[in-house]
Amino acid sequence: LLDMPRGSATFEDIASTAIVDMRKGSMWSAHRTHRGYYRNLGPKGMPFASQSPEPDWRQHILFSDLSLDENRRRLGSAFRGEKTQIRSTGCPLLEMAMVASGVASGYVSSRQSQETLAFGYAAIKSVGGAVIDFDGHDIGTREFDLYMRIPVVMARSQETAERILERLHRQ
Repeated sequence: LLDMPRGSATFEDIASTAIVDMRKGSMWSAHRTHRGYYRNLGPKGMPFASQSPEPDWRQHILFSDLSLDENRRRLGSAFRGEKTQIRSTGCPLLEMAMVASGVASGYVSSRQSQETLAFGYAAIKSVGGAVIDFDGHDIGTREFDLYMRIPVVMARSQETAERILERLHRQ
């Protein structure tokens, strides 16, 4: 659901978004209030824990779409020799929800669809996280285009997103 006061939408215009895991009956949703803040529900209606400690990205799970060769090569090279577990469930929406709920440290994709990013942006931002492109810019003011794919790093904090991005650029 988009709120488009300017005639064209940006990620900051996302008013409400949700995903449902039909197998487990879990739902994650994020809603922007009139004050610009978000309220969330995590698995089975439990609030996202915005105050929970952030996982150590060097020893935790980092999600990515590993079906893309460029993601596998880039992440394998950037995190070689470290304890970071690079994983893919095959469902980017679920992976983004897991980052927002503190199960994983981050999500990286070199070509993520914007329709999927709509949920991820709202969910990650709702817990004070960062959603940046590969140049380090927040994607919030980027024009929303369902047919466009963009590179993205998502994390529960700006610091973690920047550290992941630094690793990606160090190759």
